[in-house]
Amino acid sequence: MGLTRATLGDLLSGQQKCDVSSALETIMSAVGGVVEINPDQSLKQIMQDAAEVIVDFLGGQAVVFRFRESSTGRLFTLASYRMPEDPSPAALALEDSVAAEVMDSGDPKFLAGVEVSGFRSMLALPIAVKNLAEGESAVRGAILLYLTRPSMTKTEILVAQALASKVGHVLARRRILEMKRLSRKKEWIVEKVFAKVSLEKGLKMKDLFRMMVEELADMIKIQSCSFFAVSEDGREVVLESGWPESGGYHSVGGVFSLDEHSHLAAAVRQDQPIGDFPSERIYHSYILIKDPIQSRLTTQNLKAFAASHGIRSILYVPLRIGEEVRYLLVFDALERKPYFSGEDIELLIFFGKELTQALEIERLDDILHDFKNPAIALAGFARRIKKLVDSGEASREKLSEYAEIVMSEATRLQELAMSVFPTRGGERIDLSALAAERFRINREALREIGRAGVALREDFPPEKLVVTGSRLALERVLDNLLNNAAKALSKNGGELAIRCSGDDIMALVEITNSGRMSEEVLRRILMDEIGGRGLGIVRRLAAGMGGSLSVSMGEDSTTFSVTLPRFFEEEG
Repeated sequence: MGLTRATLGDLLSGQQKCDVSSALETIMSAVGGVVEINPDQSLKQIMQDAAEVIVDFLGGQAVVFRFRESSTGRLFTLASYRMPEDPSPAALALEDSVAAEVMDSGDPKFLAGVEVSGFRSMLALPIAVKNLAEGESAVRGAILLYLTRPSMTKTEILVAQALASKVGHVLARRRILEMKRLSRKKEWIVEKVFAKVSLEKGLKMKDLFRMMVEELADMIKIQSCSFFAVSEDGREVVLESGWPESGGYHSVGGVFSLDEHSHLAAAVRQDQPIGDFPSERIYHSYILIKDPIQSRLTTQNLKAFAASHGIRSILYVPLRIGEEVRYLLVFDALERKPYFSGEDIELLIFFGKELTQALEIERLDDILHDFKNPAIALAGFARRIKKLVDSGEASREKLSEYAEIVMSEATRLQELAMSVFPTRGGERIDLSALAAERFRINREALREIGRAGVALREDFPPEKLVVTGSRLALERVLDNLLNNAAKALSKNGGELAIRCSGDDIMALVEITNSGRMSEEVLRRILMDEIGGRGLGIVRRLAAGMGGSLSVSMGEDSTTFSVTLPRFFEEEG
């Protein structure tokens, strides 16, 4: 890409016969040569193209591009042109010193009498790449031009400054193109994630991860990744999914203690010093292990694992529900791609946030779904109170009874609004008593929707059936099953029954409705392919309390059963 015209030094020395207009035309041609560099290519190629213009036009012999890391302040060589491959320590020290000086001052600096690799002088030119992200400072660097001649004129230095500033403009244009590409990729992720959620109700986070990562892999060139869930007590993580599923090295189902795995603990507990270190980069939004072999966060087992599988760097992206880290995305960079670029990291963090947001929306839909039954009951009992008052036949006992139900259901609505997907809890709950209460409330819901002709049967044991968990979660389980059973009844009526029982280990609640479901629906339920939000909520909530959901069919009936661990007070 070098210029074929005379160098600036030749023009100014009068060796080339030309007038001022020709000289200016030549200078503008050189500036245009930098401006026209294609910004949509690698940084290395941009620097190569710029170096050719600068060296050819200014009569130099070699160029080094030095930049400063914004996070650490360290200087590094981004690219070089016609320089020896292994500069001496003295040459590097000189470049560090001069580059830092012009970056800080913003002024060029010419050094005569520089004896480095056969060169006699150096011109250091500051460049700055404006960062378009709000709150981030410009990326600062320096162009170091080496010459064999001992001097440069002021005019040559001014022209060199103009060329350097245009290099900064090319780099800024490249950043704009990167941001546009990044924005398009983010839009694609949003569309894909929420398309999956809209098509597949009741998704778990690991399912959404597995569905998305296959498509994301080609876009970001993911080589290997894992999905971990954090235990309720925050002491362990479980490897719930890994990609690629075949030919990979992921031990799905493995449980890892955070006390024994400092790299995982750092991402979950967020208790490490923040900053960019020689082998790690640690921030609240991600942790990048730049060198697994040297990192202070990696255990000996992980070092050996990384070495045997060619893992060059590891990126940890914590996913938060509220203020707590509940999941971890872990990406490994292998031999073919030994690092994660800034764009890669930004995109993977965004991907994690979208997964979390999708899960939160899915959970919100679950909560909204469960608003229906208490809302219907509230309206029904409020109307009963009004009728009693209007008729003048209201007894204090009946009004008090209905008012308590209204208050109870209103409180429940408030708890639903303030709760996001409760699954565990330390409450001790009498399953029989709670089932009887919810059956009574749902009886009123049936009346409100014009199904008063349904025959209702209940069977509760005299003894308590105590379980532990979240009362609100168990209420949601019962309401969803009762609601589904009521919807399955014939319009001409039918029977709806509830029964509780227990043994020395488990407590059981069964909800039966007249009528049989199709064999296909039964198969899907048994294969955990449940359709409909209500049953999906029931299965997840029951599993969260250590229980399970099952279904069976009689000659003309369908029964859903929830089994939960029974709690017994210790004797003595």
